[in-house]
Amino acid sequence: MQRISSPFLSLAALGVLSVCMARTDEKLLMQAVVAHEYGAPDVLKLEQLPRPEPNDDEALVRVIASSVNPADPLTLNGKYAKEFGTHLPLIPGYDIAGVVQKIGANIRKLKVGDFTVTQLSAVDGRSSSRSRNGK
Repeated sequence: MQRISSPFLSLAALGVLSVCMARTDEKLLMQAVVAHEYGAPDVLKLEQLPRPEPNDDEALVRVIASSVNPADPLTLNGKYAKEFGTHLPLIPGYDIAGVVQKIGANIRKLKVGDFTVTQLSAVDGRSSSRSRNGK
């Protein structure tokens, strides 16, 4: 193998390295539909939020599909907020399907890349039932 030395290649490599380093300092974002007040569907707004990092007993899932179930309008309008334990800001859509992006240290049944279907808690957005691996 022949080694090639060129000032152009060094500058190009430095440029790519700078871009990569800059990106590691940026906070990764996600899109979410958020309600900052209780009310009708018109209180929902599409926002960019910092992507959460999973705790040791959590998995981060990239949501591909989310459904509206009968509890969603009741949660959104605040009628059962006290009973359900919900708080604002609210990200509705508790029935999800997606792909595992990252796992916490204590997760054993899922791995990155797994397809999963789960129902999230209206209180804190964590899974309230066991996720099902789609394999």
